[in-house]
Amino acid sequence: MNALTIKARSAARRIGLLPLIQRLRSNGPYEREFGLALLGAIRPGDVVWDVGANIGLYTRQFIERAGSSGKVIAFEPEPACYEILRRGCAQATLVNVALGERAERGFIEFHNEPGNGSHCIVSQPNDSSNPVTIVRGDDYDGPCPNVMKIDVEGFEEEVLMGMPRILANLRLREIFLEVHFAQLEQRGKATAPLRIEKMLREHKFRTKWFRDRSHLQAIRHPSRS
Repeated sequence: MNALTIKARSAARRIGLLPLIQRLRSNGPYEREFGLALLGAIRPGDVVWDVGANIGLYTRQFIERAGSSGKVIAFEPEPACYEILRRGCAQATLVNVALGERAERGFIEFHNEPGNGSHCIVSQPNDSSNPVTIVRGDDYDGPCPNVMKIDVEGFEEEVLMGMPRILANLRLREIFLEVHFAQLEQRGKATAPLRIEKMLREHKFRTKWFRDRSHLQAIRHPSRS
């Protein structure tokens, strides 16, 4: 990924070409390649963090893959989504907070359909928002993940900036992110994907974009003896 690619994506999105390009690249549902790689990375006994769990579509699969000896920790701040998650994913550890760069109070916009997937943090309250607690990943009192999935509607960079200790922990093998280019651009953070890749590489991860160019996989380089 480079600045020119980001500008090209933005132009394609403005004229309506981006969805067509993504369909041609993905050869099927746009998350299929991402989902298969994500689930394939999880081993029995793993600790898995689901950051932005929504209603638990991935969470349930993580529970199955990690097995009884593993542990799944699902972070979901939106109240309606969290309630569905609580009913359907009782085997996981469920945390009703958002992860971010710093500990603070914020607001999350909600939609009538909990599984909509486009709930996002906003700086000021409005008629379609709820208060939310934001914490740093490094401050969460739980085990470091082996695998992490992040889907947070344009706040990917802040989530990673709040967990330098976790990123440096060699227990963490792989990170899977959905990168929301449109939301990042709306927030004035169009170049955040470049900084995200740089941050991950500084922590000795190898990065790979999936064919839809919206999903990123980071794999820890094996240590050299």
